[in-house]
Amino acid sequence: MTDALEQKIAELRGQLSARPSAGEDSADVNQDIPSDLSDRLEVFEKKIQELTDEAAAWKRKYEFLSTDAPSAYQAQAAAEK
Repeated sequence: MTDALEQKIAELRGQLSARPSAGEDSADVNQDIPSDLSDRLEVFEKKIQELTDEAAAWKRKYEFLSTDAPSAYQAQAAAEK
């Protein structure tokens, strides 16, 4: 999903940079299109950051669970037995 969002961001950036400067005759029609692309770009970048943070959290959780329990947990487990 992150790859798809990054691809969409690249596409939007390309559209934004390829957009010619608005001339006098087209200023009214296309005035808000670049700002719309910028808004969409910000939303996608925010979503990518959220997904990246969530993936890092799951990675830390997996690494914690896949290793031996820390000594504090081992002592607690031994005391319960």
